[in-house]
Amino acid sequence: MTKVLLHVFLTVVLFSNSCHLFAQSSLFYRSEFEKMGDQIADVDLPGEGSFDYEIVGGNNDNHFVIEPTTGIISINTVIEDVIGEVTRHDLLIQCNNEQTSIVVVDGYDYTLSNSNEYVILESHKETYIVPGNPYLGYNNLWGRGTAQEGVDFRMATLCHADLPDQTIFVWDTPSSPGDFDGASVWCYISVLWGNRKGIREDLSGFPIQLSSIESMELDFDFKQLYGTEGYKIALNHFVTDEAYLDDFSSNDGDFFFVFDQKGTWIPPYPTVLTDTIINEKPFARLYKEENGYEWRRVIIKDNEQLLQGSIDMKGIYDSFISRGYLNKNQYVPNIQVGLEVTDGFGALKFNSLNIKLNEEPLSINATKGSEVLVYPNPSKGIFRVSKAGPWTVYNMNGQVMKAGEESVFDISAFSSGVYLFEQNGHVIKLIKR
Repeated sequence: MTKVLLHVFLTVVLFSNSCHLFAQSSLFYRSEFEKMGDQIADVDLPGEGSFDYEIVGGNNDNHFVIEPTTGIISINTVIEDVIGEVTRHDLLIQCNNEQTSIVVVDGYDYTLSNSNEYVILESHKETYIVPGNPYLGYNNLWGRGTAQEGVDFRMATLCHADLPDQTIFVWDTPSSPGDFDGASVWCYISVLWGNRKGIREDLSGFPIQLSSIESMELDFDFKQLYGTEGYKIALNHFVTDEAYLDDFSSNDGDFFFVFDQKGTWIPPYPTVLTDTIINEKPFARLYKEENGYEWRRVIIKDNEQLLQGSIDMKGIYDSFISRGYLNKNQYVPNIQVGLEVTDGFGALKFNSLNIKLNEEPLSINATKGSEVLVYPNPSKGIFRVSKAGPWTVYNMNGQVMKAGEESVFDISAFSSGVYLFEQNGHVIKLIKR
């Protein structure tokens, strides 16, 4: 099993940039991805105000400076983050005859005992794709307001050979919701299941039509390794009316399932479904429509967390469909499971993640041993037929669009969408991209 070495030398663990440290050894996780002058800690020892503070040990590189009268420790020089090297400072602080030891560990640097098994994604929209694996790693960094990737925040997706299992997300966004013109930093680092235009388009079976889902379950086991709580773990996907893979920006709405709402804000929604219990945890089901865009949320309540369990995704879809908040004829091109980070720093690991999907057969009235296959499906226009004999292609209004007997036919000139192929009473839905 992958082992992440976090270098914990813990008596007291502190996660605030304005904490009080008492006369004992303390561990303080923090990020080096900050600016010169940023405050790290506020030491509180007897004699403060009458005697001066000084750093008497562990600061040979003069990385930190302490204000003599207040005990506030700040960054004096910035140390660059280095993957695979964890920066640690054992500071000894003295005021009069009292001393305290502060262990400062970098909050973004990390080390892996088996780093050769990982591919590290740090750049915006960098991906890790393994042929045949329906999951891919996706490092999606973007800032709202004036925040800039690589300047104001940094995140990484560590993709293991067993992707999606053992995936690790590391983030460093030293900001608060009021920073960067009031919007803070919003980033998505995730494992993506399925196709997304311009990123991956080679997997068959996507987009998935909601009405075709016979059963769908999500099994998961998440663990936060260290850090603050300005993030949420979420499953999200963007719903479309089209059966073909289209540009991301053309989606008609979204669907979010939020596992961990600690430290983040839940906006109010005007229309809600009845609250529900999932894996013995309370969840709100929320909906709103704004300018033709539909927002659907299943959000854990009461500052709870759901880090291990199994979720009946079809049951959740059906609860929205039954209220008219989701259309069973709509499509899902992919599902992303990952983090939405607003501020802070830390690391989270997917011990395991598995989406189990069973779809109803596309072939209607077929009998075992005599199925008709049309492939590839979806296609940009060229289809092959597995059995000889007359066939007909209809549009969704029942109009004949093409007929013939050849084993290969071309509908490239047709508009993208869904068509019906019929041969000897067997009907198959064709998806023309």
